[in-house]
Amino acid sequence: MRFRDVFLSFVRKWWRGPIGQDDMREFFHSIGDPRDEGVEKERGLYTLRGVELELERLFRSFRLTNMFYGIGFTHTFDFEPKLQEMLYDRIVYDFDSKENPSEALRRALEFARFLKERFGCDVIVVSTGFKGAHVVVPLRKPVNWDGYQLIWKALLAPYSFRGLSR
Repeated sequence: MRFRDVFLSFVRKWWRGPIGQDDMREFFHSIGDPRDEGVEKERGLYTLRGVELELERLFRSFRLTNMFYGIGFTHTFDFEPKLQEMLYDRIVYDFDSKENPSEALRRALEFARFLKERFGCDVIVVSTGFKGAHVVVPLRKPVNWDGYQLIWKALLAPYSFRGLSR
């Protein structure tokens, strides 16, 4: 199987998330470092099919592409996300350290073990490749923004991010 096919299969599964939804999510990509002026950047709400088409175009410069998509999704087909209409099917913690990305990754793995031991959560740890890692906690049912914040804080307590940005 070609890399392109494997990658697109992964994107489809990750996009649909733990509850298998196909609604719109925020998607961002840049060709090159997004912090640089003059770099091609695009951000907006996309359907899964829209992201697939965008990725087909980006494969030409794939090694230079930085991309992410939002953790929230919406049923409305408006091209600007509205917080009151967004739902979330995963909780995400961002462990970053410009000075020591490997320490941020180590701490993300430590936090994942903490969540598993304390709450029995199955989590996904993803290296961001730049400053650290994301810890992703899939949810059984989508929650609104208020629910997201409550769960985020409850899972975090009493863990400390000491010395890392989050």
